[in-house]
Amino acid sequence: MEYLNTPILVIIYKRSKTLKKVIESIKKVKPKKIYFAANAPASNNSSEVRKVLNTRDLIKTINWECEIKRLFHKKHLIASESISSGISWFFENENEGIIIEDDCVLSRDFYFFSQELLKKYRDNKSVFQICASNFQDGNIRNDGDYYFSRFNHIWGWASWKRSWEKFDLSLNNFDQAIINKAIDDNFDDFFVRIYWKIMVYYSKQFKYDTWDFQWMICMWIQKSYCITPNVNLVRNIGFGKNSTNTDNSLSKWSNMEEKNLPRPWLEPALFELNDDADKYTMSEFFWNGNNKFYNIFRMLIISILPKKLKNKLKIYKRRFITKLSKNKFN
Repeated sequence: MEYLNTPILVIIYKRSKTLKKVIESIKKVKPKKIYFAANAPASNNSSEVRKVLNTRDLIKTINWECEIKRLFHKKHLIASESISSGISWFFENENEGIIIEDDCVLSRDFYFFSQELLKKYRDNKSVFQICASNFQDGNIRNDGDYYFSRFNHIWGWASWKRSWEKFDLSLNNFDQAIINKAIDDNFDDFFVRIYWKIMVYYSKQFKYDTWDFQWMICMWIQKSYCITPNVNLVRNIGFGKNSTNTDNSLSKWSNMEEKNLPRPWLEPALFELNDDADKYTMSEFFWNGNNKFYNIFRMLIISILPKKLKNKLKIYKRRFITKLSKNKFN
């Protein structure tokens, strides 16, 4: 039985049910070192505190020989700050590793796939990250087992300290002209450029509690790529009302099956971005198959809405989705 040598960071909060399944998937590879970064309860409410403590207690179920390190925040942080600070802590101690949130169940093959490619591309600064997600609906994009993408998805991923050192949550360390050029260099489509520039404005105003978009912008500025497997290697089981940003339980990306990618892994013949794959991801994942004008209009509206109104609309949206879901299965 082969066991994993690469360290893992698991980001947790209060979802014990999903974390239990994540730990079960980790157990298949028995890593020698695991880091756990946990947010503090959002309130002193007994139910909230109990959920957080029950989730942390699952760390005790790790019953193989393994070094465990913990970072338990003493005060509650918004998700973007909690997650990004946990990743920073991880890379203060490790030069490379695998990062998992508490709702992402990885295929066993991804652990060893990423371990091998972390070593292979360790000194190649053109490679920023390795991700487990594939949103190509079964389309194989080249002659290898993976392709190079301008999108670095974070439903289970691996990277290096050298990459994370470029991260800036606020994006304030980059001149706006540099950010605009990075977007323009990556996209020919005028409307796609507008969409991402609205996203920059949106994130800089801290109207969207996220860190992964900023992470992607940092990759574009560095003119680096993300390795994406030609099959999906992760299942996101966290869609629903308890999620921060993936609240649509009817999304076709919810609970998407994680597949196998057996060795030996074949390197693509060309070291270049796969534009066909990225156009498909843009259309189907980021724009949910909707018209580009609709998506830009939606982003413009969201970017100017007051936070309280946006939160109210989010609640109504969740209720509507819940109702649709019940009707679907009745």
